[in-house]
Amino acid sequence: YYQGHGVGQSYAEAAKYYRQAAAKGETGAMIHLAGMVSDGQGVEQDHTEAFKLYTMYMESCTGIMNEETKAQLALAHVSLGRCYTTGAGVAKNNERGMEHLTISAELGNVVAINQLGVICRSKGDWNVAVTWFTKAAQAGSCSGRVNLGVYFSRGTGVLGG
Repeated sequence: YYQGHGVGQSYAEAAKYYRQAAAKGETGAMIHLAGMVSDGQGVEQDHTEAFKLYTMYMESCTGIMNEETKAQLALAHVSLGRCYTTGAGVAKNNERGMEHLTISAELGNVVAINQLGVICRSKGDWNVAVTWFTKAAQAGSCSGRVNLGVYFSRGTGVLGG
């Protein structure tokens, strides 16, 4: 139902089936449902429930590490990092957010890599921000490239700037 292959596309129906599968411990369903709940896609937006689903997913994936799980685990960590840094569904905690974003970045998630640069920039730590933006750009992130370009055009956070 999520993509509408062979049936009419319906996010609400997809969420219903993802919810049933997640309740039975299906990790793929947990991560998909968490994203839908976080975005309000086919269900009411609920950051607290999304936070719980991302956490439940991470707890269910211990010891399992194939490429799909690695990518989904990175997604869960970047999502939890954003929850913590923005206070969406959980008490705001920048330190915990940075921990999750760093783990996600180590797993290769370019969104997390760029987000770490954004956070460092907001703290005025220009050199570290540029390092993260460079890593994001090298990993193919358009946002990383834009952020890096802005710094080079302004001479901010680069040697001599």
